[in-house]
Amino acid sequence: RERAEIFLKGFPGEVSFAVKANPSAQVIKVLSQTGIKAWDVASVQEMAMVAKEVTKPHFHYHNPVKSRREIADAFNIYGCRRYVVDCREELAKIASIVGNARDIEIAVRFVLPRDRGASVHDFSTKLGAPDHIFV
Repeated sequence: RERAEIFLKGFPGEVSFAVKANPSAQVIKVLSQTGIKAWDVASVQEMAMVAKEVTKPHFHYHNPVKSRREIADAFNIYGCRRYVVDCREELAKIASIVGNARDIEIAVRFVLPRDRGASVHDFSTKLGAPDHIFV
C-alpha cells in the first residue's frame, strides 16, 4: 500500500498493475484502494479476478494472441476497450467483434531492432510485428 501510494503521488500518468505479477485478491484489493484503476491483464480469467475486487476496473488486454471468444467476453462482459496486437490478423479479429465501437484503443507492438541499440535487452524475438507489417 505504502509503495503504491508513493508511486501514484509522484507519477503524473496512468498507472496500471500487471496482474500476472501478483494475482492475489488481497493485493488487487489494496492496490485498488490506493487509487490504481488500470489493470494490465493477459486473460479474461485475470479480468474476472480483478472484477471481483474492483469497482469499474479499466482493463488493458495485453496478450497479443486472443481467441474470438476471449475478445467477445473481454468486450461484452468486462468492458475492455484497450487491446494489443502484433499482426494484421489479430487486428481484424478484434475489429470483427467490436464493430464500430469508437472507444477502442489498439496498442501495436513492434519488434525492437537489436542492432540499432533500441533496447538494452533483446526483445527482437519475443514480441512484436515487423515495422512493415501494417504499411
